[in-house]
Amino acid sequence: MALAIAGGLAGDAWAANPQRDLLKRLNGRWTGGEIYLLIDFERMQGNMDKERPFSRAPLQIRSVAGNMVVFAIGPEQLVGYLERDKLSVSRPGYPPVELRRLK
Repeated sequence: MALAIAGGLAGDAWAANPQRDLLKRLNGRWTGGEIYLLIDFERMQGNMDKERPFSRAPLQIRSVAGNMVVFAIGPEQLVGYLERDKLSVSRPGYPPVELRRLK
């Protein structure tokens, strides 16, 4: 459940939490370099395969601190830093990539 994953907050405390606002801003499609991300925070699902746009894997939020979020989409582990409509993403074994939100 999203509430338990994102810090164990419940009720009003979760609704007014800045961490939730950051996670909601991650919603959408992102692209840059060789990476494509689809993040659906409401359904806790994501996709990294542009060739299979309707495929979804579980989205797991590991940690949120400031504008940084550690998350997984299926087996892929990622660290993201969100600034406006730019998302810098790092993942093990690959150089960091700057993604832009697709409209």
